[in-house]
Amino acid sequence: MADVQLRQTYPTPQTPTIMEQPEHEPLLDDGERTPAPELPTAEPAKRVVKEDRAGDSTFYLVAYAGLMLFVLSAWYLVFSTGISKLGWFAYHPTSQSLGIAIMVVAIETLQPTATSTSKKLGLVRHQNLQIAALVLLSVGTSAMVINKAVHAAPHITTWHALFGLVAYLWLWAQSVFGAASVWWKGAAFGGEAKGKKMWKWHRISGYALLLWMLATVFLAGEYSDWTRGVSGPVFRAFGFGVSLVLVAVGVLGRTRVGKMRFW
Repeated sequence: MADVQLRQTYPTPQTPTIMEQPEHEPLLDDGERTPAPELPTAEPAKRVVKEDRAGDSTFYLVAYAGLMLFVLSAWYLVFSTGISKLGWFAYHPTSQSLGIAIMVVAIETLQPTATSTSKKLGLVRHQNLQIAALVLLSVGTSAMVINKAVHAAPHITTWHALFGLVAYLWLWAQSVFGAASVWWKGAAFGGEAKGKKMWKWHRISGYALLLWMLATVFLAGEYSDWTRGVSGPVFRAFGFGVSLVLVAVGVLGRTRVGKMRFW
């Protein structure tokens, strides 16, 4: 009997069938899909408004250099002479010089504003500083009136006194006009829109008033009996001449003429 060789046969492993998927289909089935992470989207670029122009920083420094020279000159003459000797008059040059300096700062705080936020903040600073300046200038003017009364001296006898009286009355009119254009949303002029139309006139009047006040200071510094008696010509030329020119150049150099159009 022939040997029968038994061969153990093993099932041939079958290669699993791979279902082809289109390239646009996800690798996971619907039950295993995970949401794709959201990519950050770029925010729309904001236009940056540059408030300062070329030369504004230089004019800023020029104005403040003039203010420091002017204020220090006035205060030096008062304290070197002696407050007790001057009596009520001592409060006139000190208060007036400091009030004018604060008034200049109040003007400059609005000159570079371009955005709505900076305009609102600038307006708040402008009003607060102008109120402080008005108080100081009122104190200085009152001190001179009292000093004249104490010494039974006549009033308004010099060009400086006449210019000073006009400047003080103009300052009050300027302050009331400016406040009326913004307080209670310009209700005094018929509403906010009409109030804003008054701003250019307020600006023009303010710059003219500043020049008038600087001229008033020049008349006092160069021609008043007191300053001529306690200082020399060189001191007066720099303290009440060069200093005032620097202030005028610094402030007017930063002026935006486009905000004061007549057409």
